[in-house]
Amino acid sequence: MTPSALPLDSPIARVEGLAEAVREGKPLPPADLGVLEHYIAVADDAGDWDGIAEIVVAAELVDRGFRMHHLSAGADCRRDELLLGDYSLVCAAELATRMGRSDVDREFADAAMTAAAGKDYVPLLERAVVMAVTPATGEVQSEGAPLPPVVAGEELAAIDAYLRAVVANDPSAVAEPMAKLLGAGGKRLRSVLAYLASTLGPQHDPRRAAKLAAVVEFIHNATLVHDDLVDESPLRRGLPTVHLAYGPEAAVRVGDFYFGRAADLLGSLDNQRATRLVVEAVALVCQAQIDEFMQRGEDHLDEASYLRIVEGKTAALFAGACAAGAAVAGASDDVIAALHVYGQNLGIAFQMIDDVLDFSTGSGKTLAQDLQQTVTSLPLVYAGEDPAVRVQLAALRDAGVFDATTAVALVAGTGALDRARRRAGDYRNAAIAHLDGLPAGETRERLRAYADFAVERRS
Repeated sequence: MTPSALPLDSPIARVEGLAEAVREGKPLPPADLGVLEHYIAVADDAGDWDGIAEIVVAAELVDRGFRMHHLSAGADCRRDELLLGDYSLVCAAELATRMGRSDVDREFADAAMTAAAGKDYVPLLERAVVMAVTPATGEVQSEGAPLPPVVAGEELAAIDAYLRAVVANDPSAVAEPMAKLLGAGGKRLRSVLAYLASTLGPQHDPRRAAKLAAVVEFIHNATLVHDDLVDESPLRRGLPTVHLAYGPEAAVRVGDFYFGRAADLLGSLDNQRATRLVVEAVALVCQAQIDEFMQRGEDHLDEASYLRIVEGKTAALFAGACAAGAAVAGASDDVIAALHVYGQNLGIAFQMIDDVLDFSTGSGKTLAQDLQQTVTSLPLVYAGEDPAVRVQLAALRDAGVFDATTAVALVAGTGALDRARRRAGDYRNAAIAHLDGLPAGETRERLRAYADFAVERRS
């Protein structure tokens, strides 16, 4: 029987309709009907599955993402397949987390880690579907690594210790690259903000806040691993990027594994609102990465186009980290909303300064890397407003040997670097303004100081 001939209320019709609706307006390939039918059969065998079409479609999207990443083979995927696979996985998370079942969410996370390790993930997706059609037990399974004590004012040390402990228990093929990336430094700004935001809630628990901070840090670093592969970046934090040090296939697996690890830790917190805030943030990140990739090579982007990308690619995770931190501690809607806007503006300011630092030797990356790789950058947006400069920059980028020093001098000579710093200051001020409604005290002052740091830093 063809889909059009099925009764409108049949299980297959409902699932296929949802699979089509989820993909509408998104750059995802059509659903695999054979995979959908497989998980429908799994659900049907498990019992009454009415109302869980989302889980069946989520399982198909996860399967699709793994196949786009070629995880069952050599994980040798194209850059567009990597981005679309990531997007398919986060679309699955958006659907699955609607149920509010952390046990199901964690089963999907386990499937991601299993697939990234090159093992058979299908039984775990099947188990997630079966879980969804059976009543929840209410038990929250521990994730293994113990959380260290958290001393007030020294939360970063506890977060780092927890990150190391989690990675130490992971398969060496993914753990070693992640351990080196984490050990190379990084500001941990997003994770510290998540922790601080939690202190503004009446149910603040230092260890739960530290776990959420680790979730944010794993997401951020997994994103960097995949970003560097897409951008073909040679350096990250002064060291060779994962895809150069271990190979492109390893980079795909490391990113996928630690997206899964983050999802598992998030599920162990069993806080639906925090989960949704984080998942929505990651979805915006993935969408912006695709948008940026599609726009590369365009002659010139204006500031509005730049902001649309940055609001997703960078600011969304800052905003989600702050809001989720408050949510996991039971903060009020007003506090969550204020911290979300604070994080959004701080994230934009942070990215603008990152763009400026790309033209200095303190970035930990190759000098003027954004120009070489046609990555969206505010100084390049401003410098490119002069058609003559735009032609010169294109010539430098396309030359056989890239002259970074000349490129930096050219961009600086237009005033673009100073102008980008001033624009970052505008967003810093907007972030600080949204702290006014928060309770006065140490947390608010530290959030203000981090906003200042975002624009005053030199590395």
